[in-house]
Amino acid sequence: MSFGVDPLFSQPVSGSENEGATMFNGDLMDIIAQFYNTSQDGGQVKETGSPYAFTHRKLIGMPDGFVAYLDIAASREQAALFLQFLREGLFLDKFTRHVVVQGVTYNPNLKQLANTRVSFEYNEAGYITITSDITNMNVKWYTEHSDDNKDGISDGKLLLGMEITLVIVVLIKIFRRLLEIGRLCKAEKSVSIGLR
Repeated sequence: MSFGVDPLFSQPVSGSENEGATMFNGDLMDIIAQFYNTSQDGGQVKETGSPYAFTHRKLIGMPDGFVAYLDIAASREQAALFLQFLREGLFLDKFTRHVVVQGVTYNPNLKQLANTRVSFEYNEAGYITITSDITNMNVKWYTEHSDDNKDGISDGKLLLGMEITLVIVVLIKIFRRLLEIGRLCKAEKSVSIGLR
């Protein structure tokens, strides 16, 4: 399921106030097939020829929906283009009922990592219900000595040991899988058949 419209391929409505400042790029119209499956059964382009901008996704730990990520490393100009894409692509429309905004921040002075989630729920009467959730986590380095649970073992060293164990287990799994692939390739006397 898809919706919205990719503003790079959508001509602005004649006489609109933002007609000159849109993201539309007419030069791309001739090569739209390089970006989207334009076949009738492709599902990426509307009957009008405009490609959809947003696709429904299944998300772990969140309700399924349409996702838009703003990279933390984005410059001011990139963030402005991202917001313009959402606006011109009709990310929020009259059918929008639920919006979740999530952000992760880190405070190096307090060594705190925070995951903040704010939900906006639109109801039929026109009211917006806002709920929020903040999950906080202490972040400590391996080199710091701390014994928060008073068991006499440095928590940083314990964490380092557990992560080293995890890496070793993953490497063993990878090695065993490669041996299995090698045996299959040798038995089939073909790399392509063995990799299937």
